[in-house]
Amino acid sequence: MSDSPDLIITADNTRTGETAFAEFERAEAYALARLVRSLNLIDCRSKAISDDDSHLMKEALEKLQNFFVAAGVAPW
Repeated sequence: MSDSPDLIITADNTRTGETAFAEFERAEAYALARLVRSLNLIDCRSKAISDDDSHLMKEALEKLQNFFVAAGVAPW
């Protein structure tokens, strides 16, 4: 990775009190955004334990899609 990542995602781990983070170069962020965009409800249903779970997965994917748009790394 370069010294200056194009995208950094952080999350606080309430169990450990630590902050987890991932750094992405622009190409990685675009690749991840393409993957997130390509997944649909059928994909979620194939991985879910219930129909409700598949809808939660799809809603989460839509939030990630919106995040990538707001971050300026959405390739669509």
